[in-house]
Amino acid sequence: MIAEQRGTPPLVLLDDVLSELDASRRLILAERIGRVGQAVVTATGADALPLEPAQLLEVTPGVVTSR
Repeated sequence: MIAEQRGTPPLVLLDDVLSELDASRRLILAERIGRVGQAVVTATGADALPLEPAQLLEVTPGVVTSR
């Protein structure tokens, strides 16, 4: 709806949502957000991601690294 009204898709921010979902629902979510434009998903570990992300940033105290 936002994309239709504004002409551009919104930025989707999902904070640690994967820890609340089982494996099949993680995959469904990952496939769907991949089609909506830009999405930022936080997780406590890369192993929670069901698909290979376009970009992966690892944050540790005081350091952000690209993997």
